[in-house]
Amino acid sequence: MINTDKAIDMIPYIVDIYDKLDKDYLDKSIRTGSAEEVGKKSIKILLKNIDKFKPEIFGLVAIAQDTTPEEVAKQSIIKTINTFKDIFESTFKDKEMSDFFGSFVQQATQEP
Repeated sequence: MINTDKAIDMIPYIVDIYDKLDKDYLDKSIRTGSAEEVGKKSIKILLKNIDKFKPEIFGLVAIAQDTTPEEVAKQSIIKTINTFKDIFESTFKDKEMSDFFGSFVQQATQEP
């Protein structure tokens, strides 16, 4: 489970991901549904474009594993992906975190 300190430390990486995310991928279908559904749809898009987000993913995983992004880059891809998956699964199992991050995604993907 991600504690508050780790969640706060992860926010800059999450913001960087959404800043880098090409808004063309964020069609109207991703913006519909509950905060949890929007978050899950966003993760799928993120994983499809994972090569754009390596530093951010390494940073998120490093926080979860209490290590450095450099150490994450050296570990097996399976361990990295499993930790990344665990971050989001634990986020969506926690109602408050799910609502927070889901609403953040909804706001970040709204048309100007």
